[in-house]
Amino acid sequence: QISVGLKTKNIPPYLWWYIYDEDILPARVYSPSLKSPDNVPEGCSSLQMEVYCNRNEYTREELLARSVGKLVSLNILKQEDILFTDIRFEPYANVIFDHNIYEARKTVRDYLFSLGIETIGRFGKWGYLWSDQSLMSGLNLKA
Repeated sequence: QISVGLKTKNIPPYLWWYIYDEDILPARVYSPSLKSPDNVPEGCSSLQMEVYCNRNEYTREELLARSVGKLVSLNILKQEDILFTDIRFEPYANVIFDHNIYEARKTVRDYLFSLGIETIGRFGKWGYLWSDQSLMSGLNLKA
């Protein structure tokens, strides 16, 4: 994930948006500052870009050039508005959906259930759950 802090509120007016271009690494861009103005200092904004890659696939410079740099070259961002960038890697970030997901999910969940293990949350349910839905799946579990 590549985060960008900006000293402007002049960003695309979408909470999140997708990029379909092989030359631009992020698949999705999200704006925490549009979710809540309390997520940034007064007069500022923020973007987070999701890049799906292995930890050592790109250098820091390549990640920034092919994400933030591309948004600058497309006039979506201005270089002079960038206060900071931050790069973080999450080893297990998203559930992967493929042609075998339903059969594989049933096999794993049935096995765990046979051991008395109830699965919860985004990864436990193997579903695209929002944070609140993940939390509620745990809170709603009957003891």
